[in-house]
Amino acid sequence: MKDIMDSVRSLIESRKVEFLVLVGGFGESPYLRQQLKMVFGKGDRSIVVAEEPSRKAAAEGASIWHLTRDVKSRAVRYTYGCNLEVEYNDNYRERMFNCYTDASGVVRVPGAFSPWVIKETVLEDNFYHELTYHYVWEPTSRTIWSELSNRVINIYICDALVAPLWILDTQGYPMPGARHLCAVTADLSGLYSELTLQYGFNGRQYYGVQYSVLIALGGTQLSARIRWYQAGVLCEGPATIIPDVFTQ
Repeated sequence: MKDIMDSVRSLIESRKVEFLVLVGGFGESPYLRQQLKMVFGKGDRSIVVAEEPSRKAAAEGASIWHLTRDVKSRAVRYTYGCNLEVEYNDNYRERMFNCYTDASGVVRVPGAFSPWVIKETVLEDNFYHELTYHYVWEPTSRTIWSELSNRVINIYICDALVAPLWILDTQGYPMPGARHLCAVTADLSGLYSELTLQYGFNGRQYYGVQYSVLIALGGTQLSARIRWYQAGVLCEGPATIIPDVFTQ
């Protein structure tokens, strides 16, 4: 352990290091974390652990770097949000050719932008945004389990002071001036047992679930939690942030 401490000390001496990112099997050792926090986790320096296989060191580092760079005096330098498949109305007439009817019979159009934070908004450290999702399937769908096991929410940023109507073009690519920041993934397979047959427009049958995602944006790291009701009880669990390091 002394060799590790000496090695880390030699790497960070005479440098202003705000984050130490641990990755790999030994990086998950509670004893190693404790020792590093005792020796190097003082002041403003944080020890960041890649706790899940999908959270690579590069991704963690990119997320920290991006949020640190984008926050100046707690004012965000970009507009943050996600893409939605919204219920069609006259506001979306320009894309009526891109509409589809979901399993419940609702006519929807993909690619709309749901803004969470507008550029130059000043954030508190504890700021978070809660998103509520309702997802539906045809009664004959064979992909319900797999889709619940890996729910994905994509987060986008743009440089606009006024939130745009669209974040994706008709081909599913980011609009000019927008880009993909990261994805939030969560395992909701526990909701499979909660599925009940529901009735939509004209008595159309479908299965549906509802859940919420809480995204914390106020600090220097994105973090997320998932909430849902199971047997009438409010449950909460972790969600994974996967930064799009190739867009940085």
